[in-house]
This record gives sequence, C-alpha cells and structure tokens, in this order.
Amino acid sequence: MLERGGAYRLTISIDPESDDPWLDQLMLTDPYGFDGRGFIYGAGVALRRWPSASWFHPIARIGKRGDVEWPLVPLDGGVALSPYGEKCSSLPFNYAKSPEHARFCETHKESKSCVRHDLSLRPSDPLPREELDAARKAWAQDSFVYDGRSCTTTFPRKTFVSEFIASETGEFFLFVNDAVHVAWPARDQISYRNNTGSATVSIERLPLMEAPATTASAP
Repeated sequence: MLERGGAYRLTISIDPESDDPWLDQLMLTDPYGFDGRGFIYGAGVALRRWPSASWFHPIARIGKRGDVEWPLVPLDGGVALSPYGEKCSSLPFNYAKSPEHARFCETHKESKSCVRHDLSLRPSDPLPREELDAARKAWAQDSFVYDGRSCTTTFPRKTFVSEFIASETGEFFLFVNDAVHVAWPARDQISYRNNTGSATVSIERLPLMEAPATTASAP
C-alpha cells in the first residue's frame, strides 16, 4: 500500500544464476524493455497497454482501476534495447537463432523444439521449461565477436531502479508492457502467457529530503 505524497524507490533485481531469463516468447531482453523489429512487433504497437512505451518496459499502477498508471523512469537514464545501429550488445536477440539453442539440440534431438530445427511455438506458448538453462546462458552472454572484433558488454542489465512520488493512496501494481488481447475471453491474455522471466522486486519509502522529482500521474 502506498500513501499519497510519499516518496518511494522501486528496484527490480535479476540474479543471472537463479532467475529465469527475460524473454518475450523467444526475444531475449532485459528489464529496460526493447524496441521490436519486423511486421509482428510493428503491427502490435497499437495494441500495447502503453503504446508510447517499449515492449517489456516496467509499468506501475496505484489502485485496481488504472486511473493512476505510468511507465517507470530508470534513475540511470537507461533506454530500451534497440535492434538497430552498431552497439556492443547482442540484445534484443531471438533465442532460436542462438548458438546455445543449437548446442541444446545437439543433445536433445527428440525435443519438440529441435525436430524441425526451430521452436514452432504457437502465439501463446512460452519457451519450453527444458530450454531455460540454455536460454539463460544465451541471455547472460557478455562476451562475443561483433563486426569482427571482441566485444564485452554490460547487457543484459540486471538491475532497474526508479523513484517516484505517489499521487494517490492505494495498492501498488507492477507489470511489463505488452499487447492486450482484445478477443473473448478478455482475461485470456495470450501476449502475457508467452512471456518468461523472474526477478526480485523491492519497494521502499524514502525520507522526504530524498524525494525524487517524478510524480505518479494518470495517463
């Protein structure tokens, strides 16, 4: 429960050894979200719960009605992962195209994700649990060759910190940004069923002298 006028710090922490890697079905990402590439992601922008925020960007809400809801702003100024431009990062990246998936299939030739040399998933299917260890290795890869030279990267980012002042009193909710399923049944959110990832989320009340400038507000 948050109190109106209170200052808060929220932290999302991912342990690469024990937490599940963050995937939008097959797309490896991190808690800052990512910009998608291709027809499916482009067409899905209008269906996102927050069209102006990136895929998987953390969204906060106070109260069940959603009158007070906003994309969290990271303290370090970090932005969503981009598939464009030269950068020392392989993310966002399709796990099915990773060397880790190929190595998994070398020893799991009968797995349904390897029989046809692709994952052949339905839109609502998450990555099979038996592949999480391989996906975790692909997700945590911090050293690789990029454009013919060695690259050591800080991605994926494993800690996301945001501070804000609550504009209302009420229960706090947290979710990542994804598409809303508009067909019946409305609560059957297939765009969220295919997501994978875990983290430790903490929220703490700050002394007023440390109050941040960001204030939670209605969209």
